[in-house]
Amino acid sequence: MFSFSSTRGAWYFYGQISNSTSMWQPIDLTNKVNSVLIDNGTLRFNFSAWLGGTDNQDGCASVFLTFVSQTSQMIGNYIRIGPALATNRGNITSLIFEQANGFVSVGTRSMTLLVTMALLMTSPSFCISNQ
Repeated sequence: MFSFSSTRGAWYFYGQISNSTSMWQPIDLTNKVNSVLIDNGTLRFNFSAWLGGTDNQDGCASVFLTFVSQTSQMIGNYIRIGPALATNRGNITSLIFEQANGFVSVGTRSMTLLVTMALLMTSPSFCISNQ
């Protein structure tokens, strides 16, 4: 458990009544990061989100990070954080902090962030926050 202050909930998303909900955002790195740092394998990433759900329901919210080449091809494996299942949350309604760290894949020129929320019960029971 982390003991730091957070503004989680500042950008809060809650699932709707459907089998799945998703959203994504491409992130162009070409004018933001020196490509030499990427191509020599020294650029690190810190990927995190607050994931959660309702009571003892297993709503399944996950966030994926994909590294993409200049020719729009996926490089390496995607990074996944989540889901925050009911047992991870102690069967209470809450958000829990999830993160992954590592090196940006050599050849990356953009990234795609994908959020998926899958309905495992009869009502929406998943949520996500970026902070």
